Amino acid sequence: MAKIYKEKDADLSLIKNRVIAVIGYGNQGRSQALNMRDSGLKVIVGSVKDRSREQAEKDGFEVMDISQAAGKADIIFVLLPDEVAPQVFDEEICPHLKEEDVLVFASGYNIYYGYLRVPEFVDLVLLAPRMIGKAVRDLYVSGRGAPSLIAVGQDFSGEAKQIVLALAKAIGSTRVGAIESSFEEETKTDLLGEQVR
Repeated sequence: MAKIYKEKDADLSLIKNRVIAVIGYGNQGRSQALNMRDSGLKVIVGSVKDRSREQAEKDGFEVMDISQAAGKADIIFVLLPDEVAPQVFDEEICPHLKEEDVLVFASGYNIYYGYLRVPEFVDLVLLAPRMIGKAVRDLYVSGRGAPSLIAVGQDFSGEAKQIVLALAKAIGSTRVGAIESSFEEETKTDLLGEQVR
């Protein structure tokens, strides 16, 4: 049976002094960025010049081009559509990665199927809320939270598990449960869910 982590299992102080970049300020990106900022973390946004960038600026975030955000951050949330993520990652994120940076995905698809190659000197984790972005935000604001699947794909620092738990706490998931999973399980669950909708 999968292990479920709660508030007592996660420590925000582990990531308090790190810069978190949210790449992709859409459905999940906006909600997770707002929740993390409200949890006291330093969040910046990397975006192309579109309506989502305007929204991020309106929400009071420091917004910059994706490559700039990737270079400035220690923890990078790649919250882009699966179909564009590999190209954006290769061209604008990967060249700026530093040793012990943390890459966070909300979808296991590109990692599991090998469309995206992650350098060995970073941590790779999955933090996948099981609800749409609006619910992730609304539940957080109401004092509750949305459950998430979490997983470690690569643990270069030796702290990847503790880091993803802290991030799960920051978005509100440990209030109800962060469920241990894998990139494979998240991908297959997601694909199966799309077939039966």
